[in-house]
Amino acid sequence: METSYRQKLRSAKEAAELIKSGNRVVLANLCGEPRLLPDSLMDRASDLHGVRLFQLRPLGPFIQRCSEPGMEEHVKWATTFTGGVGQINRLIKDGRADFYPIPLSKIPWLFRSGTFRPDVFMGTVSPPDNQGYCSLGVSVDYAHTAVETAKTVIVEVNENMPRTGGDSLVHVSDIDYFVESDEPIYELPPAEKTGLEEKLAENVAGLVDDGATIQIGWGAVSESIPPFLKEKKGPGDAQ
Repeated sequence: METSYRQKLRSAKEAAELIKSGNRVVLANLCGEPRLLPDSLMDRASDLHGVRLFQLRPLGPFIQRCSEPGMEEHVKWATTFTGGVGQINRLIKDGRADFYPIPLSKIPWLFRSGTFRPDVFMGTVSPPDNQGYCSLGVSVDYAHTAVETAKTVIVEVNENMPRTGGDSLVHVSDIDYFVESDEPIYELPPAEKTGLEEKLAENVAGLVDDGATIQIGWGAVSESIPPFLKEKKGPGDAQ
């Protein structure tokens, strides 16, 4: 296993050179976004034509380069999500990006159906364990389907990526190329909140019963809700 891993090691520059004109590339979402590979791809964007890059919410600085005038001829953004990043909204409004109006749950269908069947997946994983399994870590969402469907899987191996279990595990044999990185993984910045979001959050919290199990999303309203739940009784306390 160690020999196989070492044979697949590449620099970020070498890995980016594997992407060809016309490729459909899926980039891991949010905190699973690799630090080095997107910038290396953009470094050679002028040599490429018709590459389509799918992701939901970018965190890295490469998005600034994706937004440069005329870049869509080389690397064109594709997404199902328009929240949180003004550059993406402008690209879509100007017809310089592709938008698929489907929910998160339908993205595996998007990859498997052939509508956006990926040629390349780029993501971040934890180092392999003794059995040769890496973990997709804190941002699995559509990444596991992308690994299953992409022709070429390129990942940054980063010891800062936490290991998570279940469907996050990917074996070394299912990964084509590794790029080693020790950069901090991305963290989702907190949303800017105003009095309006806090008032909405207070109203929402009033609808939550004691003992309820809830999921908190991200965004100004969602992130304003937890402080208003502190007086609620948890599942073990509610009678």
